[in-house]
Amino acid sequence: MKKIFLLITITLLLTGCFKDKSEEAIKNCADTVWSIAITDEFEKEFIVGWVYSWDQKTENIFDESVLALKQGGFTYEETRQWAQELKTKETDVNEEVINHFIEIRNKINKSIDDHLKLSLTDRLQNEDYEKSFRSCEQVRKKASKTFDAKWQKPKIKKVEFR
Repeated sequence: MKKIFLLITITLLLTGCFKDKSEEAIKNCADTVWSIAITDEFEKEFIVGWVYSWDQKTENIFDESVLALKQGGFTYEETRQWAQELKTKETDVNEEVINHFIEIRNKINKSIDDHLKLSLTDRLQNEDYEKSFRSCEQVRKKASKTFDAKWQKPKIKKVEFR
């Protein structure tokens, strides 16, 4: 009886020590898909149409700059080009606007880091992350070995700006 109890105890201990590789692969996939979706939101910050074309209320220094360019006679295309150049052009002329985007970049990247520190259970409380996880789980069902080999590590994307 003692041997059976010992065998059951050892079996339970050993099975609890090994991570489920499929769950880890799905999590790595979901982390990647979710981080890409989050960083893609940063691109929406450069849309000039909200203020330029649809006369939305200005909410930040970027919106105010777009409105000033419109009132200064710049065309929509010139204003859009200016916004896109903020990402790459090395200039201090628009320092306040650039600092605004650096602040947004830092907030988004911090939120990604904070989210990835959470346990899987806590990550899944985020509806968008849960959708990513579920989608990755469905993909894995079609080719599990390939999926597990591909997603041994996550490929986390972060916002890059300057």
